[in-house]
Amino acid sequence: KCPRCGARNVRAYCRKCNEPLTPAARKEVERAMKDPVFLKAAELAVKLAELEQQIQECDRPEDAAGKDTPAAPAKELPPDILRLKELLASVRTDGAGPARPAEPAKKAAPAKQAVKRKSKEELQEEYRKMKAELNSTLSSMVPPAGSTPQEQRNYYSARKVSVLQKVRGSTPIAWVCNYCGCWHNQPSECVEPELGGTYIYDERIITVSKEL
Repeated sequence: KCPRCGARNVRAYCRKCNEPLTPAARKEVERAMKDPVFLKAAELAVKLAELEQQIQECDRPEDAAGKDTPAAPAKELPPDILRLKELLASVRTDGAGPARPAEPAKKAAPAKQAVKRKSKEELQEEYRKMKAELNSTLSSMVPPAGSTPQEQRNYYSARKVSVLQKVRGSTPIAWVCNYCGCWHNQPSECVEPELGGTYIYDERIITVSKEL
């Protein structure tokens, strides 16, 4: 039973929250915390999620008071992206941060540009380049040669990376019968459902988190 979410499991990692449940799984998570390739992938995934939020902000109408105010996407990040962000913060807190001294300077530099928001096209181009870099990083993230199947599963489970993706979602909102053209919640509400009908869907673009 998972100590974090309470789900019952038969594998080394929780099927719901990915909590390591065995000594070998916990040891692999410790190794992942020191793996520069995984840490780079996790950092890129967090930045991609924040970029996606900024791109979404560009689709919203700007109000006069806040058009030059940078968005704060971190507040709306999904749980698995926040997990990566917390992981990176814990690594830096534990002393692994000095191994990457250039990062603080990189984050401080864009402060001067925060006065004017980037255009949607600029953000999308930046997203494409960063996504390509993430894919390249993930391609180089492979378990040690000679690892057993269980060791390989532990390796990848300890290094799960998620990104935000836009998908088209549709939800049925009504059923229009052929009998009289009335809108019903479901066919059984019609007196002649055997005559058939058509479902009406509410289609929209939604953002979901997907593991790579």
